[in-house]
Amino acid sequence: DLIQLNKLAVTYCGILEISELTDKLSQFHLFVSPTLGENFGHSILESLNASTPVLISDKTPWRNLEEESIGFDLPLNNKEVWLEKLNLIFSMSNEVYQLWRKGAWQRAQTQLNQIELKEKYIQLFS
Repeated sequence: DLIQLNKLAVTYCGILEISELTDKLSQFHLFVSPTLGENFGHSILESLNASTPVLISDKTPWRNLEEESIGFDLPLNNKEVWLEKLNLIFSMSNEVYQLWRKGAWQRAQTQLNQIELKEKYIQLFS
């Protein structure tokens, strides 16, 4: 299914196998999730791990993404700011956008290393 929004296109990919996820996410310019709430946001981490910047609501623990140049965490009640940030990311030069992709991947690696370290501590003290 393809939905045209001015010059933007949204593609629904259907259900993916976990083994396909990183490759599929890496093919897209941006991961958008206007979620009403997340206690962690695994899909956000998956997107960052695929080097794909994110546009998400401010109802997740993933905050200050624009400061890290990896995406945006925005209030759901402000349609104009969502459109503004969509225009910003799609108007970036390739050079700047590639820096955002690199930053996204680096942020995911930092998060994944923390999760791995926590699991090692749990094993140590079990």
